Amino acid sequence: MSLARKIRREHERRSEGLVKRKRRKAFMEPLEQRLLLSSDLAYTAAIDEAVDLTLRLQNVDSVDTLQLVNNMDQSVIQSQALSETRSVIIVGSDQDDHLTIDFSKPFSIPIFYDGGSQATPTGDSLEVIGDGSSTGSYTPDPTQHGSGRLSVGGSIITFSGLEPITVSDQAEYTFATLGSEDILTIDIPASGRNRISGTSGGTAFESITFFDIGHFIIDTGANDAASPNDSITLSSSLVASGLQNFTIRTGAGDDTLIINTSNFSLPVSGGAFKYDGGSGTDTVDFDASSGGYPYPLTIGQSGSDTIVTGAYGALTLTGGTVEKIDDANINIQKDSLATLINDLETLSDWVRKVAAYGELGSRLPFLFAGDQSVVNLGNAVEFADAVDHVRAKLHEYYKTLAATFTINALETTLKNIAGNVEHYAGSIVGDFIPVFSGGETANITISLDGGTSQAISFKGGSNLEEILGHINEAITNNAALTGKIMAYDAGGRVAFKAVDINVIDFTVGCLAGDPAFTKLGLRLNQTMKAAGLDLGALSSVGNLIQNADTWITIDPATLTPRLNIKLPFDFTRTSTFGADFGKEIRELKGLAFDASAQLAVTTRLTADIDLGLELDASPDFWVTVNDLSARAQVLPPPGGSNLTADLTFGFLGAHADGTVNLDAGVSIDVPGRLSLSDLQGPLSGITVSLTQHSFSADLGISVLAGLSDGASDFNPTGLRLTLSGSDPFDPASFSFDAFSQTGDFSDLFNFSHLSPFSMVSLLKQLGSSIEDVANSDLFESFAIPFVSGAISDVLDLVKTVEKGLLFDGGNDGVADTAETALITALNSAVNRMGLLGKFVVQRNGSQIRFVALDDTITGFTVGGTGATQLGIAGTATRIAGQNRLALDVTPAALLSLDPGKTLTFSVTRDSGTEYYSLDWTTNAGKIFEKIGDDIVKLVNAAGAPTFRTVQEFASALVALLDLDRTLIQPNFDSMSDELTFRLQFDADLPSLKLPVNFNLDLEPFGGFQSKGMISLIPEIGVDLTFGISLGDAGGTLTDDTFLTDLLQPLQISDIPAFTGAELTSQAIYGRLSGDASFVLEFGDT
Repeated sequence: MSLARKIRREHERRSEGLVKRKRRKAFMEPLEQRLLLSSDLAYTAAIDEAVDLTLRLQNVDSVDTLQLVNNMDQSVIQSQALSETRSVIIVGSDQDDHLTIDFSKPFSIPIFYDGGSQATPTGDSLEVIGDGSSTGSYTPDPTQHGSGRLSVGGSIITFSGLEPITVSDQAEYTFATLGSEDILTIDIPASGRNRISGTSGGTAFESITFFDIGHFIIDTGANDAASPNDSITLSSSLVASGLQNFTIRTGAGDDTLIINTSNFSLPVSGGAFKYDGGSGTDTVDFDASSGGYPYPLTIGQSGSDTIVTGAYGALTLTGGTVEKIDDANINIQKDSLATLINDLETLSDWVRKVAAYGELGSRLPFLFAGDQSVVNLGNAVEFADAVDHVRAKLHEYYKTLAATFTINALETTLKNIAGNVEHYAGSIVGDFIPVFSGGETANITISLDGGTSQAISFKGGSNLEEILGHINEAITNNAALTGKIMAYDAGGRVAFKAVDINVIDFTVGCLAGDPAFTKLGLRLNQTMKAAGLDLGALSSVGNLIQNADTWITIDPATLTPRLNIKLPFDFTRTSTFGADFGKEIRELKGLAFDASAQLAVTTRLTADIDLGLELDASPDFWVTVNDLSARAQVLPPPGGSNLTADLTFGFLGAHADGTVNLDAGVSIDVPGRLSLSDLQGPLSGITVSLTQHSFSADLGISVLAGLSDGASDFNPTGLRLTLSGSDPFDPASFSFDAFSQTGDFSDLFNFSHLSPFSMVSLLKQLGSSIEDVANSDLFESFAIPFVSGAISDVLDLVKTVEKGLLFDGGNDGVADTAETALITALNSAVNRMGLLGKFVVQRNGSQIRFVALDDTITGFTVGGTGATQLGIAGTATRIAGQNRLALDVTPAALLSLDPGKTLTFSVTRDSGTEYYSLDWTTNAGKIFEKIGDDIVKLVNAAGAPTFRTVQEFASALVALLDLDRTLIQPNFDSMSDELTFRLQFDADLPSLKLPVNFNLDLEPFGGFQSKGMISLIPEIGVDLTFGISLGDAGGTLTDDTFLTDLLQPLQISDIPAFTGAELTSQAIYGRLSGDASFVLEFGDT
């Protein structure tokens, strides 16, 4: 029952009693003297009549008298001596009433005020006026809205049913909440006044307006219990007249004071605005990015307090109780950002170490990126790209600063980093587009494979091309670096990469004050692996770290401010890799995909990383990894294939069509806070947990056309390789034995007994065998008229085979190099584009000839900016009945290429057109010494085959020898496992000079003598069929097998000799990481 209802019922009861009582005559008699007991001063407003009253103390006839005054006409409607008053009870009407309690003449007595119901949202109100020296407080009821207690001096005012409360004219006033979780707002209801409103413990309380109070205290911590986290928002300036000190105490919990105003200064100078956060982690949020305090702030210390000062206010954070300053334009010295940038280099290097740790560094199945690289989850995600990009953008921001920066400006910079980051494989890239004039000199150091650092200096330039030219000139002038490393244009930035395949890694460094750092954006020290994965750009929804956050924390013990940065990452990357069964299967079974085998891999990384930097003379840097997870997926389209490509079974060309599913994911737990030394040291305490780990493949296999089995094509039906239930992090689970085979693969695997290299060796042996025929008695006995020699002297059938089938070194007989000869460089470029076995480039008189080795190609176009500059661009189209498809072009007189030129091929078959492109030249450009006179056929200038399969071998013979396809008849007899070929070709051998010899019967002449020479030009035609047995013949070789027991018995010569099986070798897998040693022994030593 409300206080008003109680008072009304008591009044009605007494009235009813008076009505029922019988009237009696009055008798007057003298009373004895006695002390009258005090009574309540009570007033109840009439229904439907709003009242505006003032309760005050007046001296009436020298008696302190309480008066209740009607403010509308200043009439006194109740009056009672203070000494006779036990309490004051006032009940309002059902309208919007107002009561003023005036303590300008202090008195002490309990006061009860029930505002009753209300007519409008304004409701009933209470105003308390002090005497200017008194203290007071307001405590709202924790459960009943509109109820609570106020104190002024010795008076306690208990109220209910109210809306606004106003207090004024007091020396100190405390607003204390009884609830635990308090949400308060401070605003301006009227000029010169401030108001506090909100909820306490989830219950709304009566707002309180104050003015003319010297010290106002908000205490939300006195009654903290469960859920003690408070939020207090200063949404407007502090304008309350007379306010000199303003204190906020929030007690236990993680509390927040929000300064959402552009001015938080006190109206009266000489005091202080203080925030005591109590226990917990407490924050002052200046809300600068959302309409709060937008101006610069500085941080200082006074004893045990931290003082945040701006042009329009100062806030004292008392006793180390406030740990965090957020969303504030705190001024920080520029040098601190330089320290942060340098420390981010260490973080980037640490991230690269993590990428190779545990399951992150485990090779993912079926993915191929070249023999010098391994595709794993860590480098497929390449988180370091994101960290490097953040550091680069901070470096770019750093060079725009004068002496200081603000944390909000830093946060804005971070949030605005674009969510698309290019990957530059195996490159060290500058942080920003350089502005480096020609009058300046930069100095850097470069070391290769951990060797001695080489110092080089270079001038700037008016544009990037000039700058790169100066850098590359300086590199060229250094004997230890020339030909090994170069600078190039990476999206308008300076970048370095290794150009010597023997370089494993390289390091570029500079000093912080050097233009290399300030103008080119190079890191102070960065090491990069030369062979990196070619990855797609990483991208995120929106900007890269659009939810980045910055704040300042205060160390409670030392009061040292710390810059904190939160970097939440969530990005994806789609990259295309080749397909590969793996080195073991490749070597054991000869299974290898060609360049057409490509798989799209989508990776995702999520991370939540906190960075910290102390803002003192010797700042400490640390990192906390709150969350880090990575995932890679290969997914086929619904109902379709995601792998359609050619592959080889040894020397046999085949085709695969099917699906590959990969889902490999991990979460990485990095415990605790990592210091700079932790980042620099070995990885420790990291736990990698698998979140996704499935891999499967289902591939239909068919043999490519071009090989017969008698009267029909050789193409076993129903072949399928299937792998299911494999773990991508367990290599044993995707070994070849784990694949199930459908159909008979035995004939296909027989082709693994033969390789392109062994085929070239067989052709050379074939030439030697034919040479034996030339040296037989038949040819030696056949004398050539008029010369001293037989046919065997002019027939060099070894050269016949080599020049006609393998390689023609031209007039000089020497293979050219890609560095000097354009033709050799073009053949190298063709192979790098993935067109091995599809094209060769030859010398044809004064022209260059592009020959399509694949006779399924119906047309092709050579283009690109490099081809155009060299005059070798053009198109060739196959016409009906044409055996050889070739493009003859006349190169330009000047064999030079400008920097950054490209070479492109478009290749058309009946199935469609494919496009290939290569960034052909370096930024330094290229000048060739000559066209070159090599005629590449089945072997290139390096001695490597230009074909990979039996089908490509046959197709190449058709194109190179310009023969009808019917003359080249490769056949595989699946019953006998024999592979046979028919070869038919001509070869022009070099002219041979022999002395004149009149060895004919010239009777009756007695004879002739001559010292002259006759030049003979031999022409040889070859038409033969040869075969190779691919099956398993003979028994099993053991350590005890005698050489004489072999199918072809061997005899060991006792003549000392050095032999090499393949002197023109080519790297198949990997490369040496350092110098290799070997021992050559003679005799018994």
